[in-house]
Order: sequence, then structure tokens, then C-alpha cells
Amino acid sequence: MGRRTFLSMLLTLVLACPALGADFVTVGFWNIEHLGATNSAQRPIALAEYIAASGVDVLGLCEIYDTDDGPERRNEQLDTAFAILNEEDDVEWKYELLPNRDADDRSQLCAIAWNAKQVTREGNAFPIDFDDDPNDEFFLWDRKPHAVKFSTGNGRTDFVVIPVHMKSNVKPRDQARARGRTGEEFGAGQRELEAAALVAKLNDVRTHFGGEQDLIILGDTNIKRHTEKAVELITDAGFVDLNIEDFDTYLGDGAPFDRIFVSISKEFVFTRQRVLVDSAPKEHREYLSDHYAISTTFRTKTDDD
Repeated sequence: MGRRTFLSMLLTLVLACPALGADFVTVGFWNIEHLGATNSAQRPIALAEYIAASGVDVLGLCEIYDTDDGPERRNEQLDTAFAILNEEDDVEWKYELLPNRDADDRSQLCAIAWNAKQVTREGNAFPIDFDDDPNDEFFLWDRKPHAVKFSTGNGRTDFVVIPVHMKSNVKPRDQARARGRTGEEFGAGQRELEAAALVAKLNDVRTHFGGEQDLIILGDTNIKRHTEKAVELITDAGFVDLNIEDFDTYLGDGAPFDRIFVSISKEFVFTRQRVLVDSAPKEHREYLSDHYAISTTFRTKTDDD
């Protein structure tokens, strides 16, 4: 299948999927593999069509590079992709690249994007700061999490989204630090610390956003099995792992890295995680990413917090 056929297939999917309407909102996440750094085959039109096909109203992102030489964090390919999407009257996409723990680091940034015609962003992104941990062997939350609040209308459901990119399964170059552990074992240990640190800060997030209880943690967790300790820590803190069946989202060796955790609340009682898989994985990896996008949809109601 050529690139033209691949893009035509995505466009057909977009046109065939009617919007759910104002009573529903869809929140998603997508790791766009090193966007702005290495994959010269990635094209904004392909990114735009895939995002449109996902049907999302709010989209967390990761592995986005700051390609702007100025003081504002911007990515040229994302700018163009969202400009293409915004040619339609019913969308107004905006996005913000979120700083890493090292504010001068311009690589592998997380981001938050939203369609301002469907949801309203409430205030600024709230940076989640962490204390140093003596057991930390990597750099706790190198891709620093931020919390962002959205509203679906006056008196209607509002919610907070926390995009995350957790420690990978790559074995550290420093063999002394690895201490005989595999990359997965080392990564799992670091992710356990990251999960513990994050859940310890969730009350700060709730307080900052006026007691908001509807929280969504989502992203590339690099977790290979739902039995990992990091999952247990997050679910014990009052969340549901929507990828509890470990459905693959990563094209590399097939892994359920991308997960959505929703807080236990009536807003999210019927939520499910969906994966936007296409029938041409090789071309998906070439033109888009080594990850598929994930999403969940829920019905908006009269807000209860």
C-alpha cells in the first residue's frame, strides 16, 4: 500500500465517523515518535488525518521536540497539523508543550492539545513538583507531569488530565547502576518510584483545582504488564486501569505501554480504553509513530464537585 492509499484510507475513516455530539467528550493520548527529531517521513497531513480519525477533544502527547528557536515552546509539524485541522469550522485546536524537569531540555516533551470548540481549558497547567528520593537511580519524572483542567460547559462535567511519560525499559549504560537487572527490571523499579511520587501529590492537584475529583492519568507508561507495582500503586489510589487486559499499543515488539487511568467516579463508570489501530502497521510506523493513539469517551453530566 502506498502513502496516497494509506492517507485516503484514514480520510475515509474520518468522513465515515460522525461526531458524538455535545453530550460526550473523548480524551486521548498519543506518543508521536520523536516528532521533530529523527523521523523525516512524518508529515503534518498524516498527523492531522490520524488525529481527526481518533475523534478526540483533548489529546495528551509525548516525545514532542521543541523546534522553535524563540522563547515559546513550539513544534513546527504540530503547528502545521493543527492548522490543517482548523480549516474546518467546527474545530479550533490549540496545544501547549510542557517543560521537562530540566526546563532547558527541548527533547521528548509532553504536551496537551484541545479543541476549544468542544471543551474549555480552565487556567494554566499545574506543574507537579517532586522531592528528591534517595532510592532514585534515574532522574525522578524526567518528563515532568503537569495537570490541566477542562470544562465541558457551565455547570457540566469538568475534569483534570495528567499526561505522563514514564521511565522506559532501556537498560542504563552504567552497569554498576543496573546491578545485574534487565532493562525491564530496572525500568519497573523506577516506575514504581514515579507512581508512588505521583499519587502522593494528587491531593495537591485536587486542591489546586478547587477540589476537583475527576482525574485522568494517561500516557506512555512503558508498563508491560498490569501486574507491575506501578499499576497497583495508582489503582490503590482510587483509579481504574482501562488497559487492564494489556492490549498492545506499541508497534515495536508489541506491548501495552499506553494506558488510561480514570478516577473512580460516576462520570467515568462506563469508560473503556480504545486503540486506533490501522491495517498498515508498517506504514503507520513510517509516516506516523511506533505507537497507536488511545482514547476514552464519557458522557457529560451536571457536575457534582
